[in-house]
Amino acid sequence: MAARQGPVAMAAPQICLQVWLAVSLLTDALAASGQLVLLIGISLAAKLGASFWGLATFFTKDMGNLKQQSTKSINIAPM
Repeated sequence: MAARQGPVAMAAPQICLQVWLAVSLLTDALAASGQLVLLIGISLAAKLGASFWGLATFFTKDMGNLKQQSTKSINIAPM
């Protein structure tokens, strides 16, 4: 039936399908890259949090200061 209306009527659904497919693939790619960025960020935060004592001792040897900093980092983390 659409073939009787000419090449424009035949091409319109195909063009819409191609645009829809391209947008769908692009959004999937953005979602995958966003998940990767989130995973890397969480991994980096966990590594830095776990290595706090090792890194903090490079800057100070005072145990009072280290204790104070560790309690502050715990209080700041939920924000």
